[in-house]
Amino acid sequence: MNAKMYLPGVAGGILCSLLLWYPLAEYLPSTLLKDWPSANAGLGWGLIILTGVFVLGCGAASARLSGTTHR
Repeated sequence: MNAKMYLPGVAGGILCSLLLWYPLAEYLPSTLLKDWPSANAGLGWGLIILTGVFVLGCGAASARLSGTTHR
């Protein structure tokens, strides 16, 4: 195991929390609370899907940097 494999996880976690800020802080409350201003649903769902793809990419990068020769 290589210590460099932790870098994509840390960087990915920080970036994923930034990507999920809008869907969780703006879009989700607008669907639940009547007095909350409405938010763009397409942008919220797009960021959620982008975050999922980014998490898979960070996992692949971490596996590549781990230095293992087999699964």
